[in-house]
Amino acid sequence: MTDVKNAGTAEASGPSLGRFVAGNPWKVIAAWIVVAFIVIATAPALPTATNEPSFLPSSYESIRAQALQAREFPQQGHVTANAGPAIASAGLILAGTFASLTLAGNQVLTQVGFAVAAGIALAAFVMAMFFSPSLTALTGRRAWWPGHADR
Repeated sequence: MTDVKNAGTAEASGPSLGRFVAGNPWKVIAAWIVVAFIVIATAPALPTATNEPSFLPSSYESIRAQALQAREFPQQGHVTANAGPAIASAGLILAGTFASLTLAGNQVLTQVGFAVAAGIALAAFVMAMFFSPSLTALTGRRAWWPGHADR
């Protein structure tokens, strides 16, 4: 029971906040959604501090090598097109490694091993191979925002 002397202090605000959140979950969720929309809506107005190409002078050897490669080998423009087998094999190896925890005999390790292996397999085979390239193709040049503004 809250003391009458402490009714308006910070000590009494914790339980009352908890009661409000427990009693009004949809209001709390709506408030978080409103806050998220406000943050997202104001995010483009925030200045970007990490535009790496603007910090690199064109005299750097790596920048000159990239320009030479693009000029001499234009057919190699989509270097990530052949990354599928590497992603698949890395995902398979990592998922298999964590799946071996299911043989540990401990219920916790079995559950963790299965969950992590399933998550890695999902990330490697669905997200990396289908979802991310599809989303990038749908968004086009906007996928690279805020970078690559000069292209």
